[in-house]
Amino acid sequence: MVNERVRNGFTFIEVMISILILGIVLIPLIDVFARSNINSLDAEKSTTALYLSQSKLEQLINTPFSDIKSVNKQPYPGKDSYTYSVTVLETASDKGYQVKNITVVVYYHLGGVEKQVSLTMEKTNRDVKADQQVQ
Repeated sequence: MVNERVRNGFTFIEVMISILILGIVLIPLIDVFARSNINSLDAEKSTTALYLSQSKLEQLINTPFSDIKSVNKQPYPGKDSYTYSVTVLETASDKGYQVKNITVVVYYHLGGVEKQVSLTMEKTNRDVKADQQVQ
């Protein structure tokens, strides 16, 4: 009777090498998923900031020309994690009408870094030429 050992299963070394190979493959994949999550969150926040700045510009389009003023950085109403500012520069067009260059900047934080989205428009007061403006 020959003493033959029947081999069933894996040896300890085979299991350890399999775990090592699996770990080497999975670590980069986990990093890819983490970065993908951060990029997705950034896209979501920047899109929201874009919509908020567009909304603020729409409000300013419907505001009387003389009431459009610059606004220092302040919280965006209803959106706790966003702030905004409005910068208004008054100029005259080449046709002599009053023009306001309006820039809305919406700020948000991502990973401890402040980011921003800005939109700019011009609004013209066609009722009064710049040289006829009442002081």
